[in-house]
Amino acid sequence: MPSSTDINTLLWEVALESARKAAAPTRPSRLDCVFACESIQEALIFRRRFRPDGKLLRVQLLEAVSPCHRGDFSLISDSIASGPYTDYMSLAAARYWTTEPSNMVEVLVGGAVSVLSEVE
Repeated sequence: MPSSTDINTLLWEVALESARKAAAPTRPSRLDCVFACESIQEALIFRRRFRPDGKLLRVQLLEAVSPCHRGDFSLISDSIASGPYTDYMSLAAARYWTTEPSNMVEVLVGGAVSVLSEVE
C-alpha cells in the first residue's frame, strides 16, 4: 500500500504537470528533466533537508540552448495548507510555473547534462 507521502508526491506532480501544460507548455516537464540547484550551497541545503543520504553531482549543460525553468521549490516542500488539496494545490502549482522564485530555487533542465564531479 502506498504511503501518504507517496500519494502526496503523486498529487503534487499531477497538479504541477497539469499547470505546466496550461500555463507554461514550453517549459521542461518535471516528468522528463534533470533537477538541479543554482549553487553548491543550495544543493547542500537541499540534501540536508530532503535527501541526507543522497549524492551531489556537479553538472554542466551539454547544449547551451537546453530549456530550463527556475521554480520555487518551497511552494511544494514548505506547503502547510490545511483543507482540501483543490483549495490550494492548483494555485501553488500555477505559481510554480509563472512567478519568480522567492525562496528555495530548483532548476529543471530539459536537456542532457554532463557530470563533472561528485561534491563531498
